[in-house]
Order: sequence, then structure tokens, then C-alpha cells
Amino acid sequence: MPDARALLEQGRLPDLHEPRFSFSLQLPKSMQAGDPRPEDGLTFTDVAGATVTISGMNNVLGSTPSDRRQLALNTTFAGRWSLDVIHSNALTLSGRRGGKIIYLHTVVGQDT
Repeated sequence: MPDARALLEQGRLPDLHEPRFSFSLQLPKSMQAGDPRPEDGLTFTDVAGATVTISGMNNVLGSTPSDRRQLALNTTFAGRWSLDVIHSNALTLSGRRGGKIIYLHTVVGQDT
């Protein structure tokens, strides 16, 4: 599977695979890529305004899904969420903010 940067350069976005952080994602073909920014990851938007942001980071502090949950609930979701699941090394949260539905899925791995 080609990596995300190669797909962006070719203007094709069927399946994204980020080898550095070892994750993959399938996006609808209606999603258009924005400019990649190393600190924010890759962002894709469709004509209806739906946005997907994909990013990865090294887990040098040894964060757990519970640590990431607490951070997200204190910032992104500010105490307003409707889905809150931790399973193994993954966290999934969903809720509303400013009239938008926000969905966060985080997989926490070992530092490499």
C-alpha cells in the first residue's frame, strides 16, 4: 500500500497508510487533501464540510488510553460527550461541540 505522502503528491486518496506510525485508513473519494503540516498531520475535507484529520506521535511519555481520555475530555470535548470507550490500547470518544459532531479514535502504542 502506498504511503500517505506519495498519495497526496499523486492526487490519489483511496487507502492511506502511514508507515512511520503504522496506521491505515480508507477515505471516501469525495475527501480532498489539504496541505500537510507536520505538527497537525493530514487533513481532508469534503464539499459538505466534513473534516478528517489524521496524525501520529511517538509515545515517549508512556501515555495510556486513560491518560489520552482525560486530556481529550478536558480540552476537545470539555465535558460533553456521548460515546466513551476504552478497549485494550484504544480510546474512542464522540460528542458535540459548536454544532459539530466530533469523533476521536486514538490507539496508544509503545515508544519506538
